[in-house]
Amino acid sequence: DILMNKDGQLFNEGRKAVAFFNEKRNYPWMLKDPRLCITFRMWLPLLNFIPAILFTYRHPLDVALSMHKREFEKFRVERGLRMWYVYNRRAVEQSHDLCRVATSHHAIMTQPQ
Repeated sequence: DILMNKDGQLFNEGRKAVAFFNEKRNYPWMLKDPRLCITFRMWLPLLNFIPAILFTYRHPLDVALSMHKREFEKFRVERGLRMWYVYNRRAVEQSHDLCRVATSHHAIMTQPQ
């Protein structure tokens, strides 16, 4: 079971999140977590619906420099660029057959309507 840890205990935060996402009174909702680029297909069977995807493109150097400037975890620029590539490639692969709208990070930040 996807929501079980190695000891067979329910992963409580995951269970709570799935319950929230599946509750109609919480629609619409948005989730921004780059890790979903990697794990999205694992969560999809747990949802009661197929979500639409808003794919936001950000320039790779902007991402890498932002990761490099983090106070708690400074990534080397080269690592940030590799991560940008992997996450963006996976995001496209994982959402290829879903309703997907693509836009730039810049457009969302300057024209959020």
